[in-house]
Amino acid sequence: MGGIPFFVDYSFSGGAEMNDPKQVETVKGEDQRTAMTGAEHVAASIESSADECAALREEVCRLRADATQNQARLAELQQGEAKYRELVEESCSVVLCMDSEGNVTYANRHALSFFGFGQDELLGKHVVGTIVPLVERSGRDLAELIHDICEHPERYQDNENENVQQDGTRRWMAWTNKGIRDASGRPKEIVCIGNDITDRKEVEEVLRSEQARLRHLLEWQQYELNLVAYEIHDGLAQLLTAAAMQLQAFDAMEDDDGAKKAHRLGRDLLDRAIVETRRLISDLRPPVLEESGIVSAIQELIRQRDSNTPPKVEFVCDTRFTRLDPLLENGLFRMVQEALNNAARHSRSDRVRITLRQRSGRIRLSVRDWGNGFELSSVGDNRFGLEGIRERARILGGEAKIKSTPGQGTLVRVRLPLISARQTT
Repeated sequence: MGGIPFFVDYSFSGGAEMNDPKQVETVKGEDQRTAMTGAEHVAASIESSADECAALREEVCRLRADATQNQARLAELQQGEAKYRELVEESCSVVLCMDSEGNVTYANRHALSFFGFGQDELLGKHVVGTIVPLVERSGRDLAELIHDICEHPERYQDNENENVQQDGTRRWMAWTNKGIRDASGRPKEIVCIGNDITDRKEVEEVLRSEQARLRHLLEWQQYELNLVAYEIHDGLAQLLTAAAMQLQAFDAMEDDDGAKKAHRLGRDLLDRAIVETRRLISDLRPPVLEESGIVSAIQELIRQRDSNTPPKVEFVCDTRFTRLDPLLENGLFRMVQEALNNAARHSRSDRVRITLRQRSGRIRLSVRDWGNGFELSSVGDNRFGLEGIRERARILGGEAKIKSTPGQGTLVRVRLPLISARQTT
């Protein structure tokens, strides 16, 4: 068979022949080592590429997991947003959003229904002139109010003002406002949640009118009492004083013993009548109350009591006012007088403490004894003293609470708004 001759060229590049078998073996060894080094490099490269591929596969898997989680979170957020929107839309409160200029950017269904507008009639419109009148019936400038809310929503987190419906009906609303700010800190949107408080405002107005009417009645009653006091002073007291002076003149004359005795008795009776008349005048309108105020009047009331007759009265005063409104002073004095008389007559307590304090624009009065006490439910309708204290407090815009326990004494607490004399001038 013919074929391609096979031979190995063991020649160097220089052309010399290698006839030495040892040289041939050396060359073969070097070639093998070279081949092995190249294979190692290839294997290392392949191994490095495999590691990189594995790392890439891990990264891809992680990114896929993150993407799956993000999609789940996004779905949750979208679901939560949908529920939130549904809650806002179905809310029975008015929910509005307005931009920093006061233009409506959102209104829920109740807001549109309450004010009587369609979305296209309200969205993008300024609140003043649509749902807010320019001026409140009290005279307050509402355009200025809305401007200030847009500038400083944090000042108006809770606010009450008049609003107007499309047909012109005025309604009072209580608003809760929350400002949303941009990256620079400027308000970019204000979320407003409102509730109709017109009924409450009407009731408050009725109560104010009732209090004004009752205050007028108290003023009239006090006027009549003052007239009675003046009449007693200018009439009865003057006549009794004149009669006493006449009897004193007769006392200087010589007469039989019986006439003198009758004269002295008549003079004594007239003197007692004068004292009693002055006491009545003081009870109707204590001069010290008119001249010096409630604190001095309470001190004088305590001083007039017999120090040897229980109970011993302690007066604690913590006030900063100078003078109060005359009606308030008179009301406080009458309540102290009634509570002190009740304690002296019924409690059998050896001590009574009267406390008058001024706190946060209010007057706090308490009268405490440590006597018999009683069951409040057992007090009959004919006991006008305690009920009179409650009624006076109510008329003066405050409240009176009476706490009593058999064997532990009685505590009368009264809280009234502080009205200084200068506020009523």
